[in-house]
Amino acid sequence: SFNGLESIDKGVVRELASFQGGLFLNGLKSMDQDVAKELAKFAGRTLHLGGLKSVDEVVLQQLEEWKVRYLSLNGLEAINTGLARALAKSKVGSMDFYGVASIDEEVAQELAKFEGEYLCLGGLKSMDKGVAQKLAKLKARRLNLQALEFMEKDVAQELAKFKGELAMFC
Repeated sequence: SFNGLESIDKGVVRELASFQGGLFLNGLKSMDQDVAKELAKFAGRTLHLGGLKSVDEVVLQQLEEWKVRYLSLNGLEAINTGLARALAKSKVGSMDFYGVASIDEEVAQELAKFEGEYLCLGGLKSMDKGVAQKLAKLKARRLNLQALEFMEKDVAQELAKFKGELAMFC
């Protein structure tokens, strides 16, 4: 665990890329394109980047190359369409976003293209029918919406169309 690191350079990441286990870099507050490119080479099982509050456009280009089994971006406060598109194209197996409280239909549509094992939108407190309709088309096998505090009937009807496992708990 390197959760105390607030910054890291590409040389350090290059050396850590061969590590086979879980890499905890939750202290990182930002990331440049070079670091993102080196993280694409990470051979380990899990990558935790909970300190990132946002991801800028230059890093997005590199995300499509990421291939870890599990990616935690729990510090992100929002997901825009570009980020959703890049993550959906990635080779990541499972992703968690506990810091994101809401998404719009365009983001949901892009996230629905994610073909991994598991997508956790564990911070969403509410959802409208349009977002539910898009997420119901998710290609991943499991969708976690554990933070939903209330669900309208039309949202439930749309989510019921999801072909995978729908989790409303941790």
